[in-house]
Amino acid sequence: MPTIRGIIRRGVVVPALRESILKQGPSRNIINLEWGTFWATNRKYIDPAAPRHTSVAAFRAVSCTVQGLSELSVVEKPKHGKSADLGTKKVVYDKTILLEQADAKSFELDEEITLMNWGNAYVRGTTNDADGNVTGLDLELNLVGDVKKTKKKVTWLATSNNNLVPIDLVSFDYLITKDKLEKQDELENCLTPVTEFRTQAFTDCNVAGLPQGAIIQFERKGF
Repeated sequence: MPTIRGIIRRGVVVPALRESILKQGPSRNIINLEWGTFWATNRKYIDPAAPRHTSVAAFRAVSCTVQGLSELSVVEKPKHGKSADLGTKKVVYDKTILLEQADAKSFELDEEITLMNWGNAYVRGTTNDADGNVTGLDLELNLVGDVKKTKKKVTWLATSNNNLVPIDLVSFDYLITKDKLEKQDELENCLTPVTEFRTQAFTDCNVAGLPQGAIIQFERKGF
């Protein structure tokens, strides 16, 4: 529900709420506010302070073999590329990684892609099941490649070193299907049938130690 308690529970920070209220100013008239503008204001406050993490949807996740890596390694990387004061996180590099099915399906043979927070790689082989789903990929690292020249930049997770943490990603749709209810509208006819969506996924090992209420960003997904 769009109450103050409800939107704060959903991740709104108080300074963003205050700014939105002050921008509207006092009025005795009933006004309709755009959610897009409201969430954009909130993003302005949380984006610089939200550590970046990785998640991969578990459904039909694709196991990939990486060529060109000698051994498993764990490297400290910044939690935020533009906010060094947020500290560092562990990034595990291994010969076996997980990619999302949607990303794997978009690859072409010998295409050069970018593995975010790692570097470029070539797609050297792919296996599919009878339904056309990708069941495996062979990647060849090309760490000297230019990440600016690749069209596809994908998230990934190493499968070893206790790096995979199971999570539920939850998103919510709007309760009402219309921006504005008219006098002749029946509320029951304007309710969104399903408003909660859950996706089982894996995330990196750093998330396991986060406190309740922490605001983070899963790259390519959202806050």
